[in-house]
Amino acid sequence: MIIDKKYKGIFFMLLAALGFSIMGGAAKSLKGSFSAGQLVFFRNLVGLIVLVPGLLIKRPIQPGGKFLRLAFRGIMGSIALYTLLGIPWQKSFVCRIAWVYRYAADL
Repeated sequence: MIIDKKYKGIFFMLLAALGFSIMGGAAKSLKGSFSAGQLVFFRNLVGLIVLVPGLLIKRPIQPGGKFLRLAFRGIMGSIALYTLLGIPWQKSFVCRIAWVYRYAADL
């Protein structure tokens, strides 16, 4: 299937929406069988399996970008995610902060 360059972006947006829908449906159907941490791990694993071949075939060209800062950001995000999944009081703390921001936005 050959896609006109003009419609390539639309095609990939629809493909991404389909992928997110399938992943969300799979996560909802499996949430009774797995813990939240396991679901996050397997969702990321599937994403990695899908992305790595494309990155190996066509390497991204991006001028700039500081690798150490990007790696630090990824590591801190992962630690924060697993910390939130493992400690219940932090979940409630984050929910309270989100509620405050939502309330402040309504003012």
